[in-house]
Amino acid sequence: MISLTSGRNGGCGDLTTIVDGLHHRFRHVSVSQMSEPSALDRLKKIGFEHAATWRSKDGILRREPIKVPNKSCKNLLYAFVLGNEVAYIGATRVGFESRMRGHLKPGKSQITNKKVNRAILKALSKGDHVDTYAFRDPGDQRAGEFEVDLAAGLERSLIDRLKPRLNDLPCKET
Repeated sequence: MISLTSGRNGGCGDLTTIVDGLHHRFRHVSVSQMSEPSALDRLKKIGFEHAATWRSKDGILRREPIKVPNKSCKNLLYAFVLGNEVAYIGATRVGFESRMRGHLKPGKSQITNKKVNRAILKALSKGDHVDTYAFRDPGDQRAGEFEVDLAAGLERSLIDRLKPRLNDLPCKET
């Protein structure tokens, strides 16, 4: 690490020495290495964990659980990652397994599930990896006597900031 305590100017270091030191230290770092963390890295940083990997054989979709959130946990956020893209963020109050079944085999009237299902199949047909990450609301947030639904509040903020493309697509019936 470059020290700013040696040098002139009241212990702040000589500006030329600082710039030369930074240039030497980072000369092998590419612009991509210095860029903002990926959307997935940002999700992992706040507690999202790899929960499932998706596969398709002969157009039939299946899910391979990795680390399924506790079945008793009914307040979750989840994110579908298609290739390297966080493509969809959702919340569930019915539990992770139940919600994933909806995406696996969507019913006739489940427009969002059908939209996500089609995107998963398309990504897999192109050879992309498809994974689901989950965030369990710890449920211990309170404002006085009132419980705070962290998952509900966080879902909107994540969608607004990360702009997953499937959250913005209109739900078309096909």
